[in-house]
Amino acid sequence: MEPSREQPQDRPAEILGDREFVVAGDEQHPFVEAVVDVEPRHVAPLADALSAAVGRFSALELTSTEDVVRLARVRDLHDRFAEAALAQSGLRPRLTFALAQALTEAASAYVGERDVESYQSPEERERIAVLRELTGPLFDLTADCHRAADELQARIDDGLPVFLLRR
Repeated sequence: MEPSREQPQDRPAEILGDREFVVAGDEQHPFVEAVVDVEPRHVAPLADALSAAVGRFSALELTSTEDVVRLARVRDLHDRFAEAALAQSGLRPRLTFALAQALTEAASAYVGERDVESYQSPEERERIAVLRELTGPLFDLTADCHRAADELQARIDDGLPVFLLRR
């Protein structure tokens, strides 16, 4: 039986919709990706939060290859969300632990920086409210990605296969 796609609003763990974990990469470099459903009403606020994160990263002095790679990942993630926001559609991104963490940090930082007592336009207040609503589920997603990566590593350490053979 297929679960219902309608989710009550008071169940924040399901805000990001259906979620599955897949093993990607190859035999020598497998990694876990979470595939999540992001509703259309969440896409534009997340795109805005990612845009602000790209701006913050771009303003920093990038001193390591890791910094440059992280900026590129956040910029790529922003581009995917911005494209879906323009189309006013939902999104089903594949997120590694690092991307889930970047998305979580972007949403949290946006709320932290912009949720102030001074005047905010109604649009900005709505954006902040949506991002605040997403913060908990995004932290849960990041934790789930970390657990899934740990499970994958445990399978590798135990010598178990991580890919199914397809013939």
